[in-house]
Amino acid sequence: MRGFIFLLLLGWMAGCTWYYTCVLRHDCGCQTEKVAFNAPSFSVSDGDFSAESTDNFTFNMNTDKETIPPATDAMFGKLASYLSSGLRNTNVIGLYRSDENGGEALGLKRAEKIKGLLVSKGANGDFITTSAKQEDVPANDDLVYGAIDFGFSQNEVKAKELLVSGTSVHFITGSNDLEMTPEIKTYMRNLEEYFTTGDHSEKIHLVGHTDNVGDRNANITLSKQRAEDVKAKLVSHGVKAEIISTDGKGPDVPVASNDTEDGKAQNRRVDIKITE
Repeated sequence: MRGFIFLLLLGWMAGCTWYYTCVLRHDCGCQTEKVAFNAPSFSVSDGDFSAESTDNFTFNMNTDKETIPPATDAMFGKLASYLSSGLRNTNVIGLYRSDENGGEALGLKRAEKIKGLLVSKGANGDFITTSAKQEDVPANDDLVYGAIDFGFSQNEVKAKELLVSGTSVHFITGSNDLEMTPEIKTYMRNLEEYFTTGDHSEKIHLVGHTDNVGDRNANITLSKQRAEDVKAKLVSHGVKAEIISTDGKGPDVPVASNDTEDGKAQNRRVDIKITE
């Protein structure tokens, strides 16, 4: 009996020693070193558009209380500018972890918070929806990192308004490559997406033009070939060849004076028109 009591006493002493050393003083010989946490970066992309910040934003665990560093705030400003035209339908997806309280409602609160931020920076809120999804995004010290995702699709009503206004594309001097200005990139992307998704009855009509340098008949042939070049580009991106018609007017329909190099450059073009 005495031996049993003695063993209990030794166990109690050992337990007290462990508690004082490892718990109170945090000086336990078997204590593992805390692994450093590397916060992930945050990025968003949609076709040719992309924005990234190495300083990720956070939500407090179990809440929609956000902290947004300046670099990430600037990234959201860039995204808001991209969405200001209303050409893109955007779904802001609030993420919540499996170990957080609040579930889907928490995710929706986070999505609404970021939607409000984007609208305050100029995004068109009429074309932004919100939803929620469970995903165990990185977390550390009661902070959840980058708990937002995005989904994008074409706003066909706005896209058609843009497309029916028509545009003209120009070629880089001495090249068969198009001059892809930001405006032309936006138009061409919406043109390709509009005619490769959904069932649309409209047609595409391409008309090539040249300046007045050289033989007229040769320029008419060249203008037709340039229209065919644009058609080939569209077909290579999935637009059906049978809905695209082409023509060439040579130097007969200038939009600027051929007396200057700048005017000649403006006249060397392919007009894009959408017809019913």
